[in-house]
Amino acid sequence: NTALSHRLQFAPHRFFCSGIQTYYDILNFINEVKLGIHPFLDKDCQYDFFSYSIGSTLTEVLLTSNYNGYFDNSRAFLFCGGAALDTTDPVCKTIMDKEAHSELFRWLATLFESVTDMSRRVKEIFFQELPEVLNFKSFLFYEKMQSYRELTLKNNSSKIRGLCLKKDQVFPMDAAKKTLNGFYNDIDIKMDIIDFPYEYKHEEPFPATEKNRDEVDKAFNEVLTAATDFFNRSA
Repeated sequence: NTALSHRLQFAPHRFFCSGIQTYYDILNFINEVKLGIHPFLDKDCQYDFFSYSIGSTLTEVLLTSNYNGYFDNSRAFLFCGGAALDTTDPVCKTIMDKEAHSELFRWLATLFESVTDMSRRVKEIFFQELPEVLNFKSFLFYEKMQSYRELTLKNNSSKIRGLCLKKDQVFPMDAAKKTLNGFYNDIDIKMDIIDFPYEYKHEEPFPATEKNRDEVDKAFNEVLTAATDFFNRSA
């Protein structure tokens, strides 16, 4: 929390830059696979995503941007994620503090309102209006670029499934459902909501303790089974 909060509070552009960098890193990895650099993977293998928390947002950007058609047949299972980021609440002792969160979203708002706070490199990326940049921006604020975001989700609805936890306070189930199913509830993305029979939280859905060990193992297997069933179903 301390290191992340300090970095984001005093250099909030890192969130945008590191997110875009991770996006390109994944594409670079796929390019290497297609060139045969990673022989343990078939050059034409399919890329499916099991994504958790903020990783779900990255997956949404990858899937909706679909660079070079790499993800034409991909599927994404979003666990405890998927909501527009301004509808989430990551302020807690294990993620970031209130000051960092406030400064981060103040800066993110400038992506829509002003360029005065942007570095030269961020401006270069921002003004290209690349699909990945537009899609990244569309998942920042629920009420900004809403029509654009919902159209991209509709176009990929059969590829996405969401699973939320009832007591998740960081990525609340209502926020995820509102984003993934749309304002008019007309996006056909299946959303499941479950509630584990033990104390859990977003940051620790499967606590590694002896207490409730059997219940935790059962819950873990339930989530992974739902994901593999989704990946393995017939197209």
